[in-house]
Amino acid sequence: MIYDVVVVGGGIAGLMASIEAKTDTNRVALITKGNIFKSNSAMASGGINAVLDSTNIKEIEKHIEDTFKATYGLGERKTIEYMCYNAPHIIQKLVDFGVEFDKDESGEIAQRSFGGGSTKRTCYVGDKSGSAIVQVLIKKARSLGVEFLVNNFVMNLAVTDKKISGVVSLRRADSTLVIYPAKAVILAGGGYSGIYRGFSTNAVDYTGDMLAIALRAGLRLVDMEFVQFHPTGFVKTSYLVSEAARGEGGYLVNSLGERFVNELETRDVVARAIAKEIFMGREVFIDLRHLGKEVIEKKLPSLYKSAYLQAGIDVCNELLPI
Repeated sequence: MIYDVVVVGGGIAGLMASIEAKTDTNRVALITKGNIFKSNSAMASGGINAVLDSTNIKEIEKHIEDTFKATYGLGERKTIEYMCYNAPHIIQKLVDFGVEFDKDESGEIAQRSFGGGSTKRTCYVGDKSGSAIVQVLIKKARSLGVEFLVNNFVMNLAVTDKKISGVVSLRRADSTLVIYPAKAVILAGGGYSGIYRGFSTNAVDYTGDMLAIALRAGLRLVDMEFVQFHPTGFVKTSYLVSEAARGEGGYLVNSLGERFVNELETRDVVARAIAKEIFMGREVFIDLRHLGKEVIEKKLPSLYKSAYLQAGIDVCNELLPI
């Protein structure tokens, strides 16, 4: 079979690309290296930013400024503007697909604070937003007829007469090399941050092989130095402590009981502040005790359970080491 489009990568980017590419006449396949449910997108917890009122130009401009400021002037402003102006439409599309964002008292989509944001604009599903969105997108893609080729390690782009003609993949189930011919290939893989084992919340699968594939095919890579380290994770397992915890009002404190940073600063600022405390020989904790059990169980249920099961910590009554 010759596919019209092959998408490499099973996170939100790959799933959305496959959904958009699928038509009644287009044959679309989505290839993942591992389990479709275990992408980085599925592990992302806190939420997705958008000004929900697409006519509120003032708030959208604030979203643009907050985002551009966080790039220290290195971001491509036109790209940022495109993203921010389209964000409300993407949220609506996700709702139409079936994503059930948390609602406020009036029944509207609730929004929480997030690092670097001057106003509350983060839409969320408890503290498992990524997983919830991924599951809905998988269901949507399947309903449209997208073919899922899971546990396929793409090794190279197939090139014929200097044109992309598909992908060469190692089918992990039986170690067979398979060629999937395609008229177009979309690379939507998860980067290489998994190589920072013990210092990253990324799955260890994310080792940059897709980037190497692109290089071997003669494509150009840019901005390789921009690796974002999430500020907070479990000490022993690096399990993600969602930014939702700080967005809901959690404190970062050191072993002296001092708050040492604005918890809602951008992630690079918070990460450096935590690193400085650790280098100075102090332990760092996230303190949620003042939020109360009701808020924690409602807004941060995954963190509440994971802290107890993985670290033996009851975050309603104890500090969680990070």
